[in-house]
Amino acid sequence: MKKEIIAHNFIIALLILLIGSEAASAQAEPSTDDEAVAKTPIELNEKEPPATAGAESEVVAEPLVERATSKQASADTTPAKEPSKKGASFGVEDAQPEKDDAGSEERAQDENQYLGALKQEPGLNIGARLYTQWMLRDEPDQPSNEFRINIARFQLTWTQWKLVKAQIELDADQLVEDAGDTALLRDFYVRVQPRYWIGARIGQFKRPFSRVELTSRQTLPFINRGIGNDYITEHLLYGDRDIGLMLEGRLLKQIELDYAIGVFNGMGKNAQEIAPGGSKDIAARLETRPVKWISLGANASFKYLDREDLLGLIDRDNFASVDPREYPNGYSEYDFMAEHEWMAGFAWMTGIDAALRVEKLRIVLEGMLGENWWFERYPKIWSALLTLSYKYKLIKGWPLWVEPVFRAEVLTVLRSMDDWRVRMWQLVPGVNLHLGKHVRLMIEGEFVLTQGNEAMIDGSRKDGLWPNEWPGLFADFNRLIVQLAFSM
Repeated sequence: MKKEIIAHNFIIALLILLIGSEAASAQAEPSTDDEAVAKTPIELNEKEPPATAGAESEVVAEPLVERATSKQASADTTPAKEPSKKGASFGVEDAQPEKDDAGSEERAQDENQYLGALKQEPGLNIGARLYTQWMLRDEPDQPSNEFRINIARFQLTWTQWKLVKAQIELDADQLVEDAGDTALLRDFYVRVQPRYWIGARIGQFKRPFSRVELTSRQTLPFINRGIGNDYITEHLLYGDRDIGLMLEGRLLKQIELDYAIGVFNGMGKNAQEIAPGGSKDIAARLETRPVKWISLGANASFKYLDREDLLGLIDRDNFASVDPREYPNGYSEYDFMAEHEWMAGFAWMTGIDAALRVEKLRIVLEGMLGENWWFERYPKIWSALLTLSYKYKLIKGWPLWVEPVFRAEVLTVLRSMDDWRVRMWQLVPGVNLHLGKHVRLMIEGEFVLTQGNEAMIDGSRKDGLWPNEWPGLFADFNRLIVQLAFSM
């Protein structure tokens, strides 16, 4: 009961903040309908002063793990360029979207994942997000018709001297979903960036892996990130949030070549080191914008599980499902480690990605390939993803934009590189309606088709690592999701 009261009060506070912010921005909305040419992604980065002999540039780089929000991008007041007279061309130079909040969100999507200026004004900044959903689905053992809270988060960011940044983000939707002892803490880190080419952060934050994972929900044009992200990045712990230390910076200004490399505990968010040996994971990413209309990325994640780390995978509620005839003296965590000892050791995952913009059409491609340490007999896995989105103004003079979206993805589990066992296909058509800078109505259909038989885990529970735990049954399912997203 106490947990429900806390969650209820937290969500009411978020609504008050969001409604107040929307009202304030509506009063400040300019009445002009004049159009302006959008800045190119390179122009959006803070202009770097020319180098002088014996002096370092003081420009600071934006971190890879967080794209600039629309609020940050709209703070750039660099004059717009005159439109080209050469006619339409491949790229963003000649695009002429309205000067508006939705346009600034598009430009935020195009900026490099980590680097650019520390754009927040010095001092304390407050952010909040509340995403509510209505869902119809035909998944086994899931409600077919459900209202739910997808995201309820509160964020505090403190920036000083364009040098130091501290951020904390709390996640209240865990309370609403009754997620057991899951902690509220989502992000908590301190970042120092003394020069554009070197910076460091320590705390809990996203590993530098996967463009889709590193894209903020505020600029992601989809409700979910996809089946590859769910399994490879989050379930296998190659990405997502973790506790660690990361170095980041910009190597070459001319092509915006950015890097990030970090060392992490390896057991995911809000998880302390378990094994006495203290082995660590490493994740690294390079990203560049060689020309204005394309951004390219490559990343790798290296994982090492000690035998004692397997204790962090245990859900003791599942012990009741173990056949007592197999373990007449009861099933313990030591039995779990012995049964799953093959999961311990070294594993790796690699990925490449690209983001392109042709006028108002944005295209994202991403592929991942590596080791599937969750299975013993089927240790390889790969995924490929394509997303398309096209945002245009619905009514001139009104703060309304429509954004059709489409995602296609395939996830494949293999015994070897030429012998696949399970293949899942996902198609996601949808449309987003942007209402001003703080509100989005998002409508999506998710359709999943499965080929092949379920990959069984040799020497473990017969229905998967644990019954009802992903990947569980590789089965077809369909969803219709309607989400109302408030953010500030």
